[in-house]
Amino acid sequence: MKNSRKYIAVTAFFLAFLGGWVNGIEKASASQDCVETVQAMHKGVWDPFKRTPHRSTKTEYDPEGKVLRIWSNVVQSPLRTISGIRDSGNFALVVDSKVWTGPSLEGPWRATQGFPAGRKEKILRSQEFMINGIHSAECAQKVVLDSTEVEKYVYKVKTAADKTQGGLWLADTNIIYFDPASKQIIKWEKTDFQSSWAPQVNRNRHVFLFDYDLQIKVDAPG
Repeated sequence: MKNSRKYIAVTAFFLAFLGGWVNGIEKASASQDCVETVQAMHKGVWDPFKRTPHRSTKTEYDPEGKVLRIWSNVVQSPLRTISGIRDSGNFALVVDSKVWTGPSLEGPWRATQGFPAGRKEKILRSQEFMINGIHSAECAQKVVLDSTEVEKYVYKVKTAADKTQGGLWLADTNIIYFDPASKQIIKWEKTDFQSSWAPQVNRNRHVFLFDYDLQIKVDAPG
């Protein structure tokens, strides 16, 4: 009887262990599948050079939820943008490597020092490092955002050290809400910021909201 009880107990323990082990493998596999899905989105429709022109706001909150500052942005592409902090009187219009500054999204604009050559290549390199650093992803979540059903992806990023930039690395946590049909991003939250120069976790929260418009053009001032 004792041996029988011992056998049952050992068998139950083994089955519980095996079930947990299999469940762990399934979760790891699902997470890796999701990582690859998120990476594919960033290489495809979420590639900054492929995204539809848009206006956006970025609101920065402290860990207690207090609004610290709000950015306004107009983006035709990563190389053609207007951006600045609201009520700061300091905005920048950028076309390729040329830069103009002004007091509002509408200007008036004054030429200032531009970017060094190779700006597009640097953006693409940063994008590649970000994509390769994606991990701990969760996909296939449907939620309601402003009375509309959307999809939600959650993932973390920890980039490899970039030797061409003195060993620079970046890390953060991302939550993206997007339209299931168009795949366009509606809302993007970022937090838990870390970097090679500031490794302590910064729990401020950046919330981006997007409004798409194919008619947006960002041209050099006439």
